[in-house]
Amino acid sequence: MGIPTTALEVLIYTMFFVFALSLFFDKEKTKAGRLKTAFLQNKTIFFGISLFVLGAFFASAISQDPRVSFGLFKAYFFDPLIFLAVFISVVSKDNIKPVFASFLASGVVLSVISIFGTTTYDGRLQGFFNSPNFLAMSLSPVLLAFFALFLNSERMKYLYLFLFFVVSIPFFLTYSFGAFFGVFVAMFFIIFLSEKPLKFKVFLAMSIFILAASLFLFQAESKKAQDLLSLDARSSFASREMIWRASYEILKDNYVFGIGPGMFQKYYLDYQKKFDEPYLEWAVPHPHNIFLAFWLQNGIIGLFGFLIILFFVFKGSLSLTKNKDFQFKSAEIFLLAFFAYFVVHGIIDTPYWKNDLALTFFLFLGVVLILKSRFSNQKS
Repeated sequence: MGIPTTALEVLIYTMFFVFALSLFFDKEKTKAGRLKTAFLQNKTIFFGISLFVLGAFFASAISQDPRVSFGLFKAYFFDPLIFLAVFISVVSKDNIKPVFASFLASGVVLSVISIFGTTTYDGRLQGFFNSPNFLAMSLSPVLLAFFALFLNSERMKYLYLFLFFVVSIPFFLTYSFGAFFGVFVAMFFIIFLSEKPLKFKVFLAMSIFILAASLFLFQAESKKAQDLLSLDARSSFASREMIWRASYEILKDNYVFGIGPGMFQKYYLDYQKKFDEPYLEWAVPHPHNIFLAFWLQNGIIGLFGFLIILFFVFKGSLSLTKNKDFQFKSAEIFLLAFFAYFVVHGIIDTPYWKNDLALTFFLFLGVVLILKSRFSNQKS
């Protein structure tokens, strides 16, 4: 029986193989030096990354189905870790901008293609993804990046605004209220960290708030909104509450090592016997909360590592926004906004447990490490 893989994983392994070969021809040890510098100047973050990945490994090792768990460990933790190591080694401050340009260009293409994609039975746009929520999660950082560029760039600001609205069309049509909330909160971070006058910031923040309220009212008659607002015992919130209750019961029995990646659905169904009432949802691969997801599937070691990463990434991103070198101002503000979005959306969903989402998280984690190393060098 072969080892299951994807085209994305093949590209990552090919990239790593070429990178490993290139090290033999790097006589000046530039690539290895970049990785070493990033490690030495960000030891705590790397410690958190180590716990994050090791927790997933240990949880996979004791999983009831190690093949499933190690398959997801490979896709969501090992592959992104390889990507991060190569990224830090080959990318410097001089080619951060092309990295962002490539990411944003792919986001615009994704947006245009998705508009002509498929919709769900209740009219939500999902493009070529399995769920509208996945499309919204993929477009969220693109929206935030264009908004940060619009507010903090002197050149092409109106082009960035136009592209922001292009991406917002398919994003809006996903009716993913969790993503909406996360993006709007992150936009307030971008506004108040910008160099604009205070009066303009307040005006723009109020405008964003009114826009958010208007969009919600516009969608108030949609099935998604009605389900969310309903006080019915079978509402969307009631369903999530039951999932969280089941997660708590599973966690009580597996709070140290967890249950292993990819095992939540099995345990969730097994724990139905602990409740008198039947589940409102039966197909639930994740517990609809990023912290519960990492604790359950990575164990307490993995959760602790994740919390360390978040704390020091927020701390590092905030210090970057105070840097007087405005060459990377948009990127620095965007990074803080992205991780704010990640946490806010993660309260009610799991914007990590998918190949491209995991890579996106590690991509921007890598950018933080690169820029933070550069910032440290400037101060020394």
